[in-house]
Amino acid sequence: MQEALEVFERIADHHEVAVCLHNLGSIYHRRAEPARAEPLYRRALAIKERALGPDHPELATTLTNLGTLCEQRGRAAEALVFYGRAISVLEGVVEDDHPTLTVCREQQAALSTRE
Repeated sequence: MQEALEVFERIADHHEVAVCLHNLGSIYHRRAEPARAEPLYRRALAIKERALGPDHPELATTLTNLGTLCEQRGRAAEALVFYGRAISVLEGVVEDDHPTLTVCREQQAALSTRE
């Protein structure tokens, strides 16, 4: 994944760079290395926002992963912002039972009751 990222980075802030950054961040996240995952997710999100726009549904996965990571790191307020954004880019675009939309709604509700 790191090699693919290096290849795509030669193209500049291309969408494929964001995909690689997100996937690499996801690997670190799953390996319980949040300090390595977070900057990759954030950079992926920034590139996706520039390439696709701030309301594109493809941002939802990165927003959701950032929400989960922030929640795991004890930053509930920040997690709520990411979950809320993911919900807003998905609502009206995907079915109400879409897995990512469902997870974000559930996580948002759970965090809201803890606050």
